[in-house]
Amino acid sequence: WIKANGKFMRPLCQVVAKGRGYYQGIIVSRRGTNIKTIADLRGKHFAFVDRNSTSGFIYPNKVLEQNGISPLRDFREISFAGSHSQCFEGVLTGLYDGAAMSDIVLTNAKTKDQAEKDLTILARTEEIYPYPISLAQSLDTELTKIVQELLIGLKENAKGKLILEKLGERLNIRHFAQLTKKK
Repeated sequence: WIKANGKFMRPLCQVVAKGRGYYQGIIVSRRGTNIKTIADLRGKHFAFVDRNSTSGFIYPNKVLEQNGISPLRDFREISFAGSHSQCFEGVLTGLYDGAAMSDIVLTNAKTKDQAEKDLTILARTEEIYPYPISLAQSLDTELTKIVQELLIGLKENAKGKLILEKLGERLNIRHFAQLTKKK
């Protein structure tokens, strides 16, 4: 059981993005600059996604601190870009010297190719596991099991595959899987 908004919820399944059940935050700079390590970000303009982003703020701050960087003290300027793709574009265009974002940004072929050519990944965060899909504990156990089977089974039929294709385009959801425990 998990607790959300003060209520106990029954976890059903997990979202799988990019063929795996987790994602990571990445700290990047533009290739061809003098920024080759996290230490080189001192005195630079750095972008985060927003203060509530797990992979675009919270976990990267931990990595920065572990590498002796205090964002409030060591960056010349901090921006909140608003989205992972805006961090990506901002580094590519030179608006930001470095940025923190989710590696999910690199899942489509265009951004992956552009990142390999134009970005340097300075660091990766530890694995981040998405919150599971959950239903209220008060729902009937049989109904809960049916919903779980439907979500996990979407990848097994034509209509389900179409639904997953749309979820993939919009939310990078590839499919739903049985819950696994974090390593």
